[in-house]
Amino acid sequence: MEVHAIETEYYISLLRDKQEETQKLLSQKENEIRKLADEKAQLCNVIFKETSIYKTIERLSRQDKTKNKQDLRILLENEQKKLRSTIMEIYKDYIEYLHQTYPKYTEDDCLFSCLSICGLDDFTIALCFGNVNKQIVAQRRHRIKLKVAN
Repeated sequence: MEVHAIETEYYISLLRDKQEETQKLLSQKENEIRKLADEKAQLCNVIFKETSIYKTIERLSRQDKTKNKQDLRILLENEQKKLRSTIMEIYKDYIEYLHQTYPKYTEDDCLFSCLSICGLDDFTIALCFGNVNKQIVAQRRHRIKLKVAN
């Protein structure tokens, strides 16, 4: 009986060691996956920054924000369509991930997320949505937080 108890304790100890080892390996693999996802996002950003629509956005972002709001140029409807199709193509996998993880996300939410990970400021993102008021970006960010929370 005592021998059986000692054997059982030994096997339990082996199983715990194996579990810790497996946990470490799993954690390491998760970190590698996160790193690869970050690298992929950076590559998507590089590709996006080489497009003509990005160059248009970049030009718009350099406008004097202190000018009369009526004089500021925004992304026109046909340019917005080009932006959407470009983003949907380049960030296809990321958008797919967003839809799977957050089924309530709209196309605009996905577009906003992609523009955000590209590092664009709120004013520039507002211009991409055809608006000069960056308050719409704060509102969208708030709505997205509500969608994620529910």
